[in-house]
Amino acid sequence: LESLVRFYNITHSNTCNLDEKGFMIGVALRCKVICSKSPRAVRLTQDGSWKRVTVMEAVSGDGWVPRPMIINKGQAQSMGWYAKLKKKDLATFGVSDKGWSNEALGLRWLKEVFNTETQESAGKRYWLLILD
Repeated sequence: LESLVRFYNITHSNTCNLDEKGFMIGVALRCKVICSKSPRAVRLTQDGSWKRVTVMEAVSGDGWVPRPMIINKGQAQSMGWYAKLKKKDLATFGVSDKGWSNEALGLRWLKEVFNTETQESAGKRYWLLILD
């Protein structure tokens, strides 16, 4: 990897790390902590009703952040989901059966967000996108 970075003259500002994080909406509001005197015996319980949302985010070595993708569980998007968004809340939205990222959504983010936003700032320079 190091030799490729040197060969293509990829800088920290042209290196991005992409990761995803799943959130269970509403879980913290309905959790109960059950514990005994032993600190290792702590258990969390919740009522089982929650929605899952996944966020795909990236950041470059100099702190630049492209738009994230927010993935909701479902078959189609509902405009009601976005009613409270403001213009400054830029993001790309997607849906999947389980609310998780998948190959199609990752490729969509790569084409619609990463390629578009990096071409605007990088010109013809190469970028390195690190993901797992």
